[in-house]
Amino acid sequence: MSNTETMADSMQSWAQKVADTSQTRRFLGEQTERVWRAEDEIISGMHDYFEAWCDRRHEAAQAAMGFGKMLSDGADQAELAKAWSNLSANAMKRFAEDAQAQMAFLQKMAATVTSNGTLAMPMMMSAKFVEGGQKTLNGETGRAAQKTASGKGEKS
Repeated sequence: MSNTETMADSMQSWAQKVADTSQTRRFLGEQTERVWRAEDEIISGMHDYFEAWCDRRHEAAQAAMGFGKMLSDGADQAELAKAWSNLSANAMKRFAEDAQAQMAFLQKMAATVTSNGTLAMPMMMSAKFVEGGQKTLNGETGRAAQKTASGKGEKS
């Protein structure tokens, strides 16, 4: 058999698999659901993160306006020193909260696009779909592909 015939056979086999509409619809449905669920989680996470960030900025602006009012009202030096100390301490507290919120946000977003610590892959590309002789991305089929995909075995 020539290379041309092999390629043609390969293309015909691929076309037959794609033509199986029930399998194709299931695959596309799962992928669409995964994409929109992730999109919803990401937007919700961003909303929560930025709403809390804006609340902290609002708190900072109000504290600064309060300090400015104390200055314009002629507060004594001891009151101003205490107010400045509180303003500075609360600003540092907000910076720490910003850093914690950012790390929590990034972890949540990473979890949204991963599954069990690995990148989430479409079902047809995973080792679970190897049953029946379908090939994984590394070109293996059956038991060897499952071992390699799960990390429990190495290709020799």
